[in-house]
Amino acid sequence: MLRLANGFAKGTAGVRPLLAERIVHALGDGSPPPRVRLLGSAGMADLAPLGDLAAALFAEVELAPKEALALVNNNSFATAAAALALWDAARLADTMTVAAACDLEAFAANLSTLAEAVGDVRPFAGLREELGLLRAALAGSSLWEPGAARNLQDPLSYRGVAQIQGATRSPGRSSRPAHAAVRRWGREGNGDEGSAS
Repeated sequence: MLRLANGFAKGTAGVRPLLAERIVHALGDGSPPPRVRLLGSAGMADLAPLGDLAAALFAEVELAPKEALALVNNNSFATAAAALALWDAARLADTMTVAAACDLEAFAANLSTLAEAVGDVRPFAGLREELGLLRAALAGSSLWEPGAARNLQDPLSYRGVAQIQGATRSPGRSSRPAHAAVRRWGREGNGDEGSAS
C-alpha cells in the first residue's frame, strides 16, 4: 500500500490526490489491512492483489476516468515484496556476520584472514565492508594477540568467511535506498499467511 501511495503521490499516474490520501489514511488508521489474494495475477501487473485492494478501499468512491486502471495496472505488490526480501537478506547477512565472529572466537581461529591488507589486495566493496564488520565484532578478543590462534591455517570455511560474506553484501549495495525506506516505515506482519497489505 505504501508503494502504491508513493507512486500516486508522484503525480505521474493521472489520479486525483484523493486516492493517495485514502491509501495513506488506511495505512495509518489502525484498522486491519484489507485481505488480498497474492496469487492469481496474469501478465505484468499485480492484478489480483491490487483488484482486491481497490475493492476494499474504494468501493464507495466514484472513480474518475483512468483511475480504476491506475489502481490495478502497476507492480506495487511485487516491488514491495522485493524490498522486504532485500531487507530480510540484509538482516540475515548481519546475523551471519555475528555467527561467523562467534564461530571464529569459539574455534580460536587465526584472525590474520581479517587483516586490512586482505581488502587492499582484493578491493571489493562488499569484502571490505565484511572485513570491517568482522573486525568490529571481534574487537577486544584475545585472538588478536600474537600466538593466540589455535592453528596456523584454519579450515577453509573460516579462512574464506569474509570473502563469502562480502559477496552476499555486494548485490545489495545498489538497493540500499530501498532498505532504508523499509527500515523507516517499519515492518509488521498481520498474522495471516494467506493475505498481505
